[in-house]
Amino acid sequence: MWARLNYGWRLLGTAVGFAVFSVGGLLMALMLFPLIAMTAPDTATKNSRIRRLIHAGFRGFVRLLSILGVIEFNQSGRKQLLACRGEILIANHPSLLDVVLLMSLLPEAQCVVKHQLWNSRFLGSVVRGAGYIRNDIPADQMIEKCQLEFDQGTNMVLFPEGTRTVPGKPIKFQRGFANIATLCGADLQPITIRCTPPTLLKGERWYEIPDEKMKFSLVTHDKILTGDYLDDDLRTIAARRLTRDMEQFYQEKLCNG
Repeated sequence: MWARLNYGWRLLGTAVGFAVFSVGGLLMALMLFPLIAMTAPDTATKNSRIRRLIHAGFRGFVRLLSILGVIEFNQSGRKQLLACRGEILIANHPSLLDVVLLMSLLPEAQCVVKHQLWNSRFLGSVVRGAGYIRNDIPADQMIEKCQLEFDQGTNMVLFPEGTRTVPGKPIKFQRGFANIATLCGADLQPITIRCTPPTLLKGERWYEIPDEKMKFSLVTHDKILTGDYLDDDLRTIAARRLTRDMEQFYQEKLCNG
């Protein structure tokens, strides 16, 4: 009986949480974003203020889910994250909530997001208003935009897998993060995310919750200096080696204990 009541409460809490997330994002975009745009002296300031507002919204959302008993969120190394300047924060992607959890810890960060989100009913106006970077723009424009952000000391959040992790399969990274790092000279800040039990996987609906509370753990690891890889004669070789090394790093941290 207790297990059924607990499951029902968490399912209700999940519904409430996602409803607040969707409606809150829409209201911010309709009411607060235009106000910020009118009062900001330039585009950079507008984007910065909107990103900080998104951070506050994500932080409130995570707190709401915790209060409702839907999730338990433990993290270590936030001071290390806050000390990053002009770096690439990379993480594995086990669940739907990874972006929210990570961004709730960062007052301001740039993101490369899937182009499909640009026309999303609830999130399209959010990603456009924050000035996030689409993942389908030409490579030279991508590097130019990233370099501009790094020069301003802005950190960039990337999920090198490009999609949510498939449980039981080896970690496989796309090379985009390594190309950006080696072309822009930005160091990497690796972050591992664990979700127990595995839930909100790719293809799962928000209401397909597990029989027990979702427990998330976020750990910040030692920084990876991209300059150590640029001794190779060719930058492309450096990018391939960096990608391979980071795959092995995450494989060891997540799959081999």
